Amino acid sequence: FLIGATPIRYDALLGDPVAHSIGDVWHRSAALRSGEINRGYLKIPFGRDESDEELDTLLRLLERIDVRGLSITSPLKRRLAKHPAVDCSLDAINTLRRVAPGRWKGIDTDRVGMTEILTLLKQSSVVPGAIALIGRGGVSPAVLSAISQSPGWFLAHHASARDGWGNEAPSEVQLVINAAGDFD
Repeated sequence: FLIGATPIRYDALLGDPVAHSIGDVWHRSAALRSGEINRGYLKIPFGRDESDEELDTLLRLLERIDVRGLSITSPLKRRLAKHPAVDCSLDAINTLRRVAPGRWKGIDTDRVGMTEILTLLKQSSVVPGAIALIGRGGVSPAVLSAISQSPGWFLAHHASARDGWGNEAPSEVQLVINAAGDFD
């Protein structure tokens, strides 16, 4: 059963898998701190096997129940960046904001965060240099963009997490970025 006010506004997580996410805890805590007790959070499993028509229907339904924002996870980061209802010029996104009826704005907070980290490292006396990036999934376009926008940093090696480092990996890099999640 439910305790408390019935949510009248929602945020959601969309992708597959979503069960492991703790975004609902974060959103509930933020809602309580701000006094917005009528806010809810949905975890919506939606994978790569669902059709474009099912995705269109889902976006319309989310709008009807007043979902204002979506966190996007694999495998939809690239697919939603190219969706006709999404205003976006990026290769991949991790956030959608509803901006008008039938319209969503795609944002990539991963790129913004990675750019800020590289800037802070430089400000903390870490000498910029070669970066090895592990992972070729939905986060990697954001990391690649951040590297290209950060003076002094450059990509020396980009490996798939499933394939591993490979023989062409450099012997030294300044920074290793794991964009592969929990792969060993």
